Amino acid sequence: MAHFSPPSPTKVNDGAGDQPAVVTVQRHLMAFVGRLQKDTTEEQLCLWLVAVGVQGVKCKKLVSKDGKQFNTAAFFVSCVAVSKDLFYNEQTWPAGCELRDWYIKATVP
Repeated sequence: MAHFSPPSPTKVNDGAGDQPAVVTVQRHLMAFVGRLQKDTTEEQLCLWLVAVGVQGVKCKKLVSKDGKQFNTAAFFVSCVAVSKDLFYNEQTWPAGCELRDWYIKATVP
């Protein structure tokens, strides 16, 4: 069984009142995916997700900054928001993998 963090609720503007000089960018879901077999490649994980219907998939294998070796593989995975239901569906992922939302720390000047 895979372990999942529930997605956070989001509020999306329907476009009313948008300024013509300000253009939005399509939202992407981002997650940490771990506990995969050590020799799993970015291409294998991307192909797995595309095969189940996830759109706009990008996978980047994570490596330790301090050179540590791990017994499992971990990835940064993203996809377009229209694939949200598939992305957070436990059946989409290999049994036993770990999926957590990827958080980016914002710094304010």
